Amino acid sequence: MERPGVGSKVVTGVILGGIAIACIFASKVSLFALVLLLALIAAGELFRLARLRGVRPVPLVGLAAVAATFVVAYVRDVRAP
Repeated sequence: MERPGVGSKVVTGVILGGIAIACIFASKVSLFALVLLLALIAAGELFRLARLRGVRPVPLVGLAAVAATFVVAYVRDVRAP
């Protein structure tokens, strides 16, 4: 399988950067949704890497914890722990 070239990486970066900037200017909720989505993707990748090392994480619990942490921080704003 061929690896993507520099051009496709630049295009992907520009598109994702545009989405991020649009979320920043659109609303607080859209930025929250974007950051939550990225956090869930990162946690899923962490669980995948853990499984490759022989660890047996429970992804459903971990992803729920990540989502709950972000929701509490969003709802409580500056009063979040």
